[in-house]
Amino acid sequence: MEYAKDIIFNVKYDEVKNTIGIKNRKWTSRFKGKIKKHKIISVAIISLIIAIIGDCILITSFINLWGQLM
Repeated sequence: MEYAKDIIFNVKYDEVKNTIGIKNRKWTSRFKGKIKKHKIISVAIISLIIAIIGDCILITSFINLWGQLM
């Protein structure tokens, strides 16, 4: 019964309040879990962010070069 209560149902006993409640996970562990579960989407988002940053760098360098020529 303890195994079912703790692991399967994700329930914990709070000794301070003398109540039973659902275990709360931190947002970082939930975020890491989603990244591990959806690897293709995570890689696509990271690649998109890198491409956007590179595009911004190229645009600013082009504007600076064009400003020097004019």
